Amino acid sequence: MYTRSGDTTYLFDVSALGKEIFSAGRLKELLESPSVRKIVIDGRADNDALHHLFGVKMVNAYDLQILHAIRENKHSDLYVKGLSKIMAAASVVPIRDRARVEAIKNKGVRLFAPEKGGSYAVWSERPLQKELLDYCACDVKYLLDIKDKWSDTHYDADVLRLTKQRIDKAVNSIAFRKGPHMSKRDFDLPGPQPFLCNGLDYDFDDRPDSLHDLHFDHFDDDDRSPSLYDHGYSDDSVYGY
Repeated sequence: MYTRSGDTTYLFDVSALGKEIFSAGRLKELLESPSVRKIVIDGRADNDALHHLFGVKMVNAYDLQILHAIRENKHSDLYVKGLSKIMAAASVVPIRDRARVEAIKNKGVRLFAPEKGGSYAVWSERPLQKELLDYCACDVKYLLDIKDKWSDTHYDADVLRLTKQRIDKAVNSIAFRKGPHMSKRDFDLPGPQPFLCNGLDYDFDDRPDSLHDLHFDHFDDDDRSPSLYDHGYSDDSVYGY
């Protein structure tokens, strides 16, 4: 958890402290407080675990992954983006720090990602390795900067509404919260939905007045290139305040 008060990042050791951290430590009160906004990147897996293991569910959460999708407003893009791509799109990491941040992320991934030769078991070791502490801190440090840069009154109500729906669905679903399916966009974008005509996307505001206004010879089938989507897992579920 990152707070601008003192530019401080807090790590809560739930594995070691267990349920006491939510009751005596008042973490449940904080996460469920309607007056404290929680800035998250895809809180589905976190809330699924919090709810079923500790009876906790975030209230007043704001999902930057949803904000990014709304800002892009690409109805044809069926995939959400992970933290690294969102940070890059927002350009919130100073140029002088980018190489250091990338190195921190790469070191952490190599320790716990099986496909990189790591093991998830490292998260159970105590004390945690410094590389993992740095990895966690790096994840939350820039979330508030992203929100400050992108947040807008035109977006906020939809982001809050869709975040709540997303969390509610996550805690009530039996679907596994890890895997490639998590990269698919699981919410509808606000506003008019596009319709397809001969494979072309049209927004409702751009609908032709008649069929004569449609030019189907815009390109040949052989000229069409497949759409490229982000198939990265969207499991960067970290949060800041």
